[in-house]
Formats: sequence, structure tokens, C-alpha cells
Amino acid sequence: RRGFIEQLSRGEKTLNNVNEAQQLFRVLLKKRDTPEQLVSMVGASLLPVLKDALAMMANGSMDEPLEMLGVLGAEKLGYGFYASRVLDIYHAFYEAPEFMETVKTNLLRNTLQDPAAVAWMLLKLAPEQEDVRQCNDPSVREVVELLKSSSAPGMHRLVPQLTTLFSSSTLTESLIAHEGVGTTSGPESLDAAKRDIRPPGTRDHDNDSADFRSIAIVPTPAELNCKEPPYLPPVQGSEFITDREAALLDRQFRLMREDFLGAVREEMKEAMAANNPTSRLRLYKRPVLIGLMAQPQPCVLLSVPLPNYMVKRVQSMTDSEAREFFHNGSGRRVLGQDTLVALMEKGVGKDAGQRQAEKGLDLRAVAVGKVVMRRGKDWDILHPDKRHLQVGVSFLSGSSATLIAQKLVASSNNQKPQALCRFVFSSTAGFFTYQPVLRSLQQMPGLPLRHTLAYLEPPAAPDLPHGGRMVADFSPDIHAALGDDETQTRALELALSSSVTLVQGPPGTGKTHVGVVMVKAFLEAKTNWGQGGNLRILCLCFTNHALDSFLESLMDAGIPADLFVRMGNPAKTSPKLRSRCLNELQDSQFDADARRAFAILKSEQKELSEQMATLQTKLQENSTWGTGVRWWRVVSNFLEDDFYAELQQLTVPAETISSPQGDKPWRVADGQCRKIEPNYLWQR
Repeated sequence: RRGFIEQLSRGEKTLNNVNEAQQLFRVLLKKRDTPEQLVSMVGASLLPVLKDALAMMANGSMDEPLEMLGVLGAEKLGYGFYASRVLDIYHAFYEAPEFMETVKTNLLRNTLQDPAAVAWMLLKLAPEQEDVRQCNDPSVREVVELLKSSSAPGMHRLVPQLTTLFSSSTLTESLIAHEGVGTTSGPESLDAAKRDIRPPGTRDHDNDSADFRSIAIVPTPAELNCKEPPYLPPVQGSEFITDREAALLDRQFRLMREDFLGAVREEMKEAMAANNPTSRLRLYKRPVLIGLMAQPQPCVLLSVPLPNYMVKRVQSMTDSEAREFFHNGSGRRVLGQDTLVALMEKGVGKDAGQRQAEKGLDLRAVAVGKVVMRRGKDWDILHPDKRHLQVGVSFLSGSSATLIAQKLVASSNNQKPQALCRFVFSSTAGFFTYQPVLRSLQQMPGLPLRHTLAYLEPPAAPDLPHGGRMVADFSPDIHAALGDDETQTRALELALSSSVTLVQGPPGTGKTHVGVVMVKAFLEAKTNWGQGGNLRILCLCFTNHALDSFLESLMDAGIPADLFVRMGNPAKTSPKLRSRCLNELQDSQFDADARRAFAILKSEQKELSEQMATLQTKLQENSTWGTGVRWWRVVSNFLEDDFYAELQQLTVPAETISSPQGDKPWRVADGQCRKIEPNYLWQR
């Protein structure tokens, strides 16, 4: 049996309606990841069919054709055999009746999916086709002018060429000789134009700024929904910041943030993809709003239905086994502590036919937050029915406030909890692990050790008691620890004479040992040559085990344990060091001022909790709306100012209430034939 495309190419089948026209592009776009195959499918016999399909889709959605144009701009299609085939397809698009007019309409409405794809098509056609250069079709001139004012991805590289090729109604011989496109003056492909990322602060969402300190660390819903890639400075330095120190801070922040935000975007994309249903495990259907909590930190309490496969697994466990599974077993990763979550609603970019054809989910983020609680005083993460999880989520963008208030009101009116959204997306990327680092970068007025790290100047001796000393100045204990190892001795000498030192080597060569000797030397120098004040040493390691190993080595070398405090989770700490963990230290470690400040914070937390409970009660008490005609007048007057579209959806057309021709008004087919009242839709 011949396929859909082959039947059309052979003339055995014709397109009869818009749905079949859209189907043609959907079938072709199945090869979007292998553009050479897509171009090979469009032979000369299919080009007239392509024009017919475009004509049928005129004045409607152009999402699929525009996506195909974007695929045709791939770098690998710009040369040799494929280049001429692509040009033939561009001709078919351009010559399709009403195609350019439809493009113009969508540009005016700002609904064109990929303006750069249209610009690239015109740039390829103009040097070859005089009627394109002459703008014989009036729509072309208008499209060019609209494209020149577009800020879509890739357009800032294409606009200069559009200006050159369409600068006048007649292209001069000198411009024809200039080759127009494909020279070093412009990008070599649509892909290349889009790769040339626009400057920071120019994207169409609310969290893109030229100043990295103005960027919210947690992504906003609009940022997650934006298709344009973020601005990432090149390794050699930002082209927009001349100061090396400022450029280094900017680059560190943007690249570190994108390491994790990029993973979140990729997970979200995979979760909605048609060809990877297993990744839908990150999407949980219809989370229900249970209430608000103020302690230990403000959050919204959600009940999230478990996937069927997990329900079966959990219900086979005892209650204690199930709780252990979610707290300490592999289930702790399901909506885990500090997990980034996003509330997802139906998207607006695809029609039902396209979603069904792609078998994917078209969703958009409406709020972003993180899981802050997985158990409370009188509740646990696993609901008693073993079908739902209960988690406290702190939402991190203002967009969630209205949504949550609406659901609280609806819950009060209907006397039952309301689904907060269609899905909640849960990321596995450890985004909040790096949040403190990113916040610190934003708060830094300058770069420590700037002369060496930013300006690459030779490091000076540290301004500390050990700075400028020689190994010979230290006690026999230090000499004995180094022995006859020349490289270890050299490493200590560098640490004494340089404010920045890098010691590296294969496993087993003594790096940890040198670190212990350095700490002993620094403490000895403080004792022998220090001038008041405290010497503070910060030790950072990649793993808990590495840190415990180093601290135990310090203790074995005779350094008292009460000189250091171990940060981190005591459960992951060596028993030998557990007493030195911060949250294991006695209250006596904190002075009276610290204890007083803590008491004030506790009191303020209690007061805020009481205020939140009062506001929630008032919200529910004062939000019981009626459905009668009088209430409809109140609501419609409110909607009229700022919510006109919603008002139109709820307004009963005047002709259904009383006909201009004197006919009887419409009535409800409910057996009682009641007359339709103005509040009919509001009541429903």
C-alpha cells in the first residue's frame, strides 16, 4: 500500500479540505530531524500539491508550513544538490495564492511563529527571481518592512541583508554583483542566524536583563515558555561588557544558572514529547489545593494523585513500609524536598488536530515553585488512601497569587477542594543546590582576588601571618610532615608566598596530606606571628566523604576538633565528627544576643501565621457569590473595565432575550420552557 505522500505525488489522491492539507505538512515534518530526507520527499510532482495545500490553508493557521520553512533553513541544505531542491520548494511557497498575504496578516497580529524563516526564504529567492526583488506583489514589500522591525530570534542578522536587497524597487547591477546572500557579510544559513544569540535584555519574557543582578534566580513561567535561547557570554568574554571583572561575574552567573535551567527545560520538553511516554512520570495530573500553611515556612498544601503504576506498588506495602519508601527509599525523589515544580495549563500554540496528530502535550507554565514540606505536625507526604501525595509548595512568582485565591474561593463556594491546574511538572535537576551560589554572585560588589582571577596579574603574597614566610621558618613538626618530598615542600612554599595557589596531582600523591600540613602551618604562623583577631579557614569538598576524610586527617595530625565546625547534614557525617556539626552544637555556643534574635523571629512567625489564617477566613466568608440577575449586574459592571473578553463570553446575546422582529424570546429546553434571562450563562 502506497503512503500518503506517494499517493499525492502520483496523482492517485487529491487534497479535498484543510485537514488533508495540514496532514500533508504533518507527514513531511515527521522528518524534521533529518531535513535531507524531508527535501528528498518533495519531488517536482509534489510541488503543485504543496501550492494547493498552502492555498487551502490561506487566512488560517500557518504553524506547520512555517515550521517546515524553518527546517529548510538548516545548514546542511545550503549547498549542492539540496540547495536547488530547497529553492524549488521556496518558489512553491512564494507562488501559492494568498501565502504572502497570510504571512503579512500574521505579522501584523504578531502571531507568526518564525519570522526569520520567511526572511530567509525571501533572501534566497530575491537574487534569483526578479519579481521578488521588484516586489511585484504588494504584500511582499509590506512583509519586508514588517520583518525589518521584527525582534524575533535571528532577525538582527538578517535585517541588514533585507535592507540591501529590498532597498529600492529596482535592484542595481552593483547589488546583483554583490551576491546578496551567502557571503561573509551575513550568516550562511538560517541555523547560523539563529545561533547568533541576541544581546541580553531583548527577549520576549519578563526575566531577561542586561544586568545579571536583575535576573530572578528561579525561572518565571514566561521564561520557561519562551522558545528563544538565553544569552550566554562566550568563553573569551562578553562582547557587551568591557570591564573584565564585571564580565567574569556576568559569565559565571549566566553559565552556572543555565547549567541547571537548561536541564529543566529539556526535562519539560521530554515530559510533553509524544515519543517518550515514560518521561510523563514527571507530570502529575490535576493537583488539588488543600489549603495554606504558615509554619515552618509559608506554603500551599497540595494533594497530588500518584500514577497508576506507583499506586499498585505502594498499596502492596504496609503503612510503615510506604512511609519509609517515600522518606528514605527511592520514593524520596518523587516530589522531593527542594524540587523545582511548575503548574502547567493547556497551551495556546496548537489546535486540537495538531496535538492529536503529534500525540504530544501542548502545555504552558503558569506558576513556578519548589517543594518545601513533605510532612507536617499532623500529616505525612503519603495520604492514608495511598493514592495521593501531600506536599507543601512555595510558589516563587507573583503569577500564582491570583490563581490560588481563585481556587480558594471556588473551594469555599463548592464545599470541596479544587484542582489547581491540569498538571504539576516536577524536575529532577538540582536547581536549588546552586541557588545560594547564584545569589552570592549577584550580591558581590566585586571579585575577590580580582587582580589575579580577572586581570591575570601574578599573585602577591597573602596579607596574613604566614604571608611571605619560608618553610625553614616553621617548627620541626612541619618539616617532619613534609619529609624529603620536594613537590610537597614546593606546594607549601607557594601557599606561603602566593595569594592564589593550585595544587593538583593523581590520586595517592599526597594532596590531602599537603592540605593538612598547610592548615597546621597557617595555625602555627597565627600563634607565632599573628597580630590579634581570628584566623578563619574555609574548607570545601565535592562530597561528604571527602570532607570527613580531610577533617579526620586534621584531628589525627593533632589539630583539636573544637577548632572547627562541620556544616551539612549530620546523617551523612562520620560518627567521629557528628558532635562538631552545626545543628548538633549546644545552645551555649550562641550568645544572649543570638538567642534573643531567634526568639523575636519565632514570635513574628507566629504572628504572621495568625494573620494568614484570619485573611483566609475572611476571603472565604466574603467570596460567596450569588447567581441571580442582581448579582450578574454587579459582576458584569466589574468585568467591563479590565476583563472585556471574559465579559463577552458570559453575556447572553440580546437577540435571544427579545427578538428585534417581535418574535418570542428564546427559551430553555428543560421541560419548563423558561425564558432565557441575562444571567443565564453566569448562573451555569
